[in-house]
Amino acid sequence: MPPKSKAKKATTVSKGKGAPKKVGGTKRGPSAFLLFSSEKRPGIKKDYPNATFGEIARIVGKLWTELSEEDKEVILFCS
Repeated sequence: MPPKSKAKKATTVSKGKGAPKKVGGTKRGPSAFLLFSSEKRPGIKKDYPNATFGEIARIVGKLWTELSEEDKEVILFCS
């Protein structure tokens, strides 16, 4: 019987439904849309105090699609 390797492997954890989650590893940074959304959401909530979460998400999405590619890149690289 060959000796067991001592190298660590990424383990997975399953909590009920869906695919198992990967534990450990590196995390990716936030996307340009996520940075944009976190910046704009408080102002939209202030302008539309009775808006639901879904309505706010639609407004943020609409603002995002209206941005040019250059503006989207600026958001990603300046944050």
